[in-house]
Amino acid sequence: MNDKELNQKMKMSKDRVRKHLMKHMDDFVFLNVSDEILEKEELREIMRSIPLPIEKEKIRQEQDIKGEEIMKNLVFVLGIDSKFPYKKQYVEFLVGVYQDKLITALLDLALTYLGKLAWIQACAVYRVVLILKPDDMYALYGYARVCREIYTAEEDDEELIGDFKAEAFEGFEKLSLLYPDFADVYFFLGYGYLNMGLYVKASLTFKKFIELTTDEETKKEAQERLAQIEVPVKLELACNDILAGRFQDGKERLMTYAQGEYLEWWPLHYHLGIANAGLSLIEDAIDNFKQVLLLSPSNINAMVELIKLYRAVGDREMEKKYAKKIDFIMSEGTVSIDAYKAE
Repeated sequence: MNDKELNQKMKMSKDRVRKHLMKHMDDFVFLNVSDEILEKEELREIMRSIPLPIEKEKIRQEQDIKGEEIMKNLVFVLGIDSKFPYKKQYVEFLVGVYQDKLITALLDLALTYLGKLAWIQACAVYRVVLILKPDDMYALYGYARVCREIYTAEEDDEELIGDFKAEAFEGFEKLSLLYPDFADVYFFLGYGYLNMGLYVKASLTFKKFIELTTDEETKKEAQERLAQIEVPVKLELACNDILAGRFQDGKERLMTYAQGEYLEWWPLHYHLGIANAGLSLIEDAIDNFKQVLLLSPSNINAMVELIKLYRAVGDREMEKKYAKKIDFIMSEGTVSIDAYKAE
């Protein structure tokens, strides 16, 4: 593997989690080790003058440094830092030691860490496998699952949660494309879509999981989720009709839910406003968007629609009123104009 090929592989797509893993580099010092530890002559040549990671705690306690431990540390460091300066030599060293059994050895090591609930270590190992074999099914699935474990265990660091959640979701999506008959992927992907409020996609994905799985317990859970999102799916389909310009069809479907528990759901009124505006029912649309603001007072998107409507009917005073409100909210720097689109 030449430098260009390795550098390309090491550039993990959107390596959003590296910054969270890098703090673990502080656990190591990098030292040159004896030839006895490197064992084979050809491996000594590869690693000549290349420092290897040693745990600081081992040095503090003056413990013996074993070759096997250095190997694990080497893998860990390589998985943590996709920009590591000695990546080429480290990979060549691993290949020299394990030959064609390297991927299997790494997957076994990841399973060992999983058994100890050592999520960060397992995460790093899977990242190394994906450097060497980007489409490996077991590594992709293990990596996505571990990223999920990491973000669900975190309570305070919102950036970490968001980055690992995105990493997990991207992994599950890639698996569904590469291995479309891999049932378990659809279970986690379904929850991913559900958390994003994409109810139609979640429904289709859970149905795919139910079709493929042989696990009765998780099948039952997916069926329960499908029942729970039945109405949100219908609401999303109605909203999609409106956004696609099928204003009357979408409006009629939404009006079915204009009473009861969804009366306080501002997106219902927002999309009814879009539908009524599209049908040239200006006064009704204005009422809809004002209702949005009663439920979501800083909703800039509703204000933008009101500005358009008041401009259309020539009401300059009301147009200026909502333009000033938007300027004030934006000057506070707490709300962006697209802040509500994902709700």
